[in-house]
Order: sequence, then C-alpha cells, then structure tokens
Amino acid sequence: MKLDFAPPTLRGLDGLTSDVLAVGVFRQDRPLPELAGLVDWRLNGQVSDVLARNRFEGALGETVLLPCGERIGAQRFLLFGLGESKAYTEGRFAEAAERVWDIAFRLLASRVAMPFPGAHRCAISPRRAARLLISAAGRVYGSQGEELQLDLLVDQAARREIQSALEEDRTHQQIDFIRDLDGP
Repeated sequence: MKLDFAPPTLRGLDGLTSDVLAVGVFRQDRPLPELAGLVDWRLNGQVSDVLARNRFEGALGETVLLPCGERIGAQRFLLFGLGESKAYTEGRFAEAAERVWDIAFRLLASRVAMPFPGAHRCAISPRRAARLLISAAGRVYGSQGEELQLDLLVDQAARREIQSALEEDRTHQQIDFIRDLDGP
C-alpha cells in the first residue's frame, strides 16, 4: 500500500487524484460536518439534496455514490452512514473501515481518499485509527493491496503521529510513504 496525506480542506480536496473520496457521517450530523460539508459545497449542494429527499439518513451501512465531475480531485464521492455516534466504538470504526474498503474494491478503486471514519466524534487516536484502516484494506484487497494508494485526509499533527507510528510497522507491512514526514 502506498500512503499519502492531504489536509482536510478545500485545498486538500483540489489536490486529490483519487478514484473515490469516501466520507462517513453519523445519523445526527446535520448540517454536514467538516469535510462532508466542504464536499457538499463543492458539489453545489448535491449531498444536501440527497439528504433533503430522504435518500440518505446516515444509518449504519447506508451509502450514496455521487459523481464529482471537475468539482473536486476525485472521480466519485462515497458518503457512508456510521449510525448513532453514541454507539460508535473502536469495533464500529473497524467495521466501517472494512465496509468502505469493500465498496472501494467493488468499484475497482486503486486510489482512495478519506478522513478517518467518524473521527469528528470519535476518541480513537490517529495512530490506532491508521492501523485499523490499513489492516482493513489488507483484508479486503489481499495481494492486490500492494498497488492500492490511500490519501488520508488528516491535519498535520495527526499526520506526524501516524507516520511515526507506521514507521515502526514498515518492516512488517508493505507501506510506502509518498512524501517524507517533512514534506508538504
């Protein structure tokens, strides 16, 4: 797996070249938080329209796939439901990660961008979240995971923690960082 980082900002969205941008939201996330809100804005309210028509509530396992056109640096936007935030645990995080990777695999995506599923309401450390996310990708993609690229949308502090933690794992996993720790 190749791992790169982008900030969870409009500039970060513009810099993506991903097959799929995947963002999870909880059932009670209205208005859409953080990155989901930025994507909605860039897609001219398409996500809000889906919500207004009751085609997506944020229930666990619920998904919506939208084309991005030229509005952001990904071909498709996958919005997925995380259920109720009060029931969100590390186990649910791992389930959500596996579900997202399964969808990406079925979409034949080799480059996926995402923030940590539910990070805006979850107390899982970036170090642990990265390990869970990468492990889930390995289970779903198997040997095809060597060609997979993950663009992780996190802030600079999380990026440093993740890179430091994963450096320790590099001898056991096939993780290649696209940019060094001090890169942009």
